[in-house]
Amino acid sequence: MVRKYFDRRLGTKTNQYTQHTSDWQIQNIEPADLHKLKLPKLPISPPDATAPAAPAVGVGSTVESPPAEVSQPQEADAPQPAQAENAIQIAQPGARRLRRQQMRSPKSWNWSMLGLGAIILSVGMGAVALTWLTTLPPLPDCGKISPIAADSERLYCAQEAIRSGELPQLVAGLQLVGQWPDDHPLHGEAQKLMANWSKAILAIAKDKINHNDLPGAVEAAAHIPPNSPIYEEAQASIAHWKEQWQQGETLYKTAQEALQNQYWDKASEQVSALGQLENPYWRQRADQLTSQILAEKQARSQLVEARNLAKRQNPKALGEAIALAQQISPNSHAWAEAKTELTQWSQALLKTGMQQWQQGNLEAAIALVQQAPPDPTLSPDAAALVQYSHAQRLASWSEVQWEPSFKQIWGLMQALSTVNRIEPGSELYRQAQTERETWQAQLDDLVQLQFANLSASLGQRFSLETAIKQAELVGADRPRRVQAQTLVAHWRQEIERVEDRPYLRRARELAEPGTIPALKAAIAQASVIPLNRVLRGEAQGAIAAWNSQIETIEDQPFLDEARTLAEKGKRREAIAAAEKIRSGRALYDEAQTAIRNWRTEIEIAEDRPILNEAYELAEQGSLSGAIDVASQIGRGRALYSEARSAIAQWRIEREIIWDSWEAESAPESDDSYYEEDYEYDEGYEEDY
Repeated sequence: MVRKYFDRRLGTKTNQYTQHTSDWQIQNIEPADLHKLKLPKLPISPPDATAPAAPAVGVGSTVESPPAEVSQPQEADAPQPAQAENAIQIAQPGARRLRRQQMRSPKSWNWSMLGLGAIILSVGMGAVALTWLTTLPPLPDCGKISPIAADSERLYCAQEAIRSGELPQLVAGLQLVGQWPDDHPLHGEAQKLMANWSKAILAIAKDKINHNDLPGAVEAAAHIPPNSPIYEEAQASIAHWKEQWQQGETLYKTAQEALQNQYWDKASEQVSALGQLENPYWRQRADQLTSQILAEKQARSQLVEARNLAKRQNPKALGEAIALAQQISPNSHAWAEAKTELTQWSQALLKTGMQQWQQGNLEAAIALVQQAPPDPTLSPDAAALVQYSHAQRLASWSEVQWEPSFKQIWGLMQALSTVNRIEPGSELYRQAQTERETWQAQLDDLVQLQFANLSASLGQRFSLETAIKQAELVGADRPRRVQAQTLVAHWRQEIERVEDRPYLRRARELAEPGTIPALKAAIAQASVIPLNRVLRGEAQGAIAAWNSQIETIEDQPFLDEARTLAEKGKRREAIAAAEKIRSGRALYDEAQTAIRNWRTEIEIAEDRPILNEAYELAEQGSLSGAIDVASQIGRGRALYSEARSAIAQWRIEREIIWDSWEAESAPESDDSYYEEDYEYDEGYEEDY
């Protein structure tokens, strides 16, 4: 009985024991602890021989048995030794089976992990292989390319360098691919690149020839190798360029010779021939040659006119001839002849100037000498006179404007430097020293005034007062006294502007709202500026504008009312409303214009029916009646001109009709026809 009970309780369903904690306790129980199990008290009896043997419990047994209850042992319920021995014998086979299952489980888990790891390793290796196959190899470093590098890498670097479009890189690329044999793996691609690069080199050569660089064009095109597809084209271009260049040079040289000899027609023929050349450079030279022909003609005309003036043999004419000849362009062929004659005319003018100087007429001498160009071959006295006149001209620059400037200072410094070069032995030395003292004094005053002007340029009251004090140091006996006084007056006005500008600025700020009180406040603020101040005029202009705005604000309602009445057809009431705007007000002219327009509309409305009636009478044949009706429109009315034009037309038509009646009523044979046979209707005339 005990064995059967434990077979049902422990040994028949091993899987259930492994799923519960209580089962785990049974699986791991030791024989020594078996007495702790709370087992039911069963009566012990000898085995019944007649009872059926219990089935053996083994591996794979499917005998169902209820789960065993495990509880804390109690002393009162402790099993007897015989019962414990029987329980141990029953429980040991089930515990051994459970231990074997636990020993088999780690091995199964290890094989699963090993299989999973193999799968992960295979996937990883496949991903790495795919990445390696789809990723491009790293590009070569063209900055550190080796001469023994692979041809593909060298070709790649050559292509990258040629992207710049520069001639040296293109030539280097051609040299690289040109040395590869026909059986080279990259020969097909190299031929395509050679054709493209050769075309690029030929384009560079054409650009050079268009910019007047025949040697550069020939040199560039010569880099195209014989195995290039466009080698023949490049050689033909070189030959064509050389031929056309020689033709162009010949034509241009012939044109220059024709211009020098004044053969204008022949020069024009060369221009036409140059224009027919294909090279754009020579077409440009043809345009330049056309302009040169015109310039040469003008230069020749100026030279002829200058020669005619010089033939008069008087100083004034010589000066005019020199001035005209100096206008000739130095690049013209006529300048060579003009330069020679300029020298002759200048010497003649200087000779006349020296005579004037010797006669004591220094101013006339200086005036003559200043017209002559510089000449290093002059005599010492003539050279001194030229230097003195040049110094006078430089010193005159300081008298051009009242405001000091660095140009005035530079002119006086140059004048002093020029006059100091006059030798003491010259007759002009004493006069030059006198002028030098005067110019030195002017320079001193001008420097002081320039510093004062720089101080005044800051525009502040203090800086302006400082400038005035500096300028007042120029005494009454100084050469720049008048200029100093002018500057002082100007700077005092600037001080007034600095003082009064805030009032005017404040007045404009007050006027910004545009209301009548704001405008009146602005007028009051601007009126603070006294009448004799510099900004009074500007203030008066602003005050007038603000007064006009006030009048506009006051009178605008009258004008708006008048326009509203006019839109409703009440023109007379509109005129009465607009006449409220008095003469001299800001809107007076606008109101009067509107009044004139409304009066015109009234007159048209009144007179148009009269004129329409006249038109109707004229259409009916009553011209005299139409004239009488249209005459009712008085002078000065809006339709008066139209009425008078219609009346004039109707009178002409009436005269024509009357003349035709007289012709028809005249007797054909005797006078009795008019008196007896034709009855004159007195009322007929009245109709016309």
